[in-house]
Amino acid sequence: MFVNFYVVLVPLLAPYFLKEKHTIKVIASAMLGLLGAFFVTTNMNFKEITVDSIKGNLLTLCSGVLWTVYIIISKKHLEKNEELTGMTVFFGTTVWSAVFLVLITPFVLINKSWNTIVAGFTWKSIGAVVYLAIVCTVVAFALYMEGLKKAKEGESSVFMLLEVVIAFLLEWIIFSTIPEMWTAIGAEMIVLAVLITSIKFQKHQGNVSRPS
Repeated sequence: MFVNFYVVLVPLLAPYFLKEKHTIKVIASAMLGLLGAFFVTTNMNFKEITVDSIKGNLLTLCSGVLWTVYIIISKKHLEKNEELTGMTVFFGTTVWSAVFLVLITPFVLINKSWNTIVAGFTWKSIGAVVYLAIVCTVVAFALYMEGLKKAKEGESSVFMLLEVVIAFLLEWIIFSTIPEMWTAIGAEMIVLAVLITSIKFQKHQGNVSRPS
């Protein structure tokens, strides 16, 4: 849930770094969506948030802050350079991520034996990695970057919360998991937040007829 904190941070910080204004609609939608994500992920079971999980929660919170910075910087570059495409930004991000991954890999594997490393390479694991790399990373991020070029940051952040709802629905369909009450309520709140964000309010000026 903490990684979704960017949903609130982006609408609040965007006006200070980008050409966007604070709107009650976007901020209210972000707060509603974040609360819905909280219900879905915790199911109001506060035993999941214990002292042992504080470190993990802080790390995911930092991830949410870094994701906020990434969204704002990407949008800023896309606005300044009209010739820059979402795929270009994504490609640059992928290259730097690959470089960083190569640098930290030795430190991750330093305490693991060669047999343990080799045992992890199965056709199932390789297929899962390929799927995650192509569908969940390349395709998903490329589409997001193209959308970010045209959409506002606050609105796009709220739409990203749909991943929580989709994960909830897939778990229900694939594993036949019966949703708890608070989980269902949270999913409905996220959908409502997306619908509110999608509504375009227009000011209508009527012609006032004067008596002759």
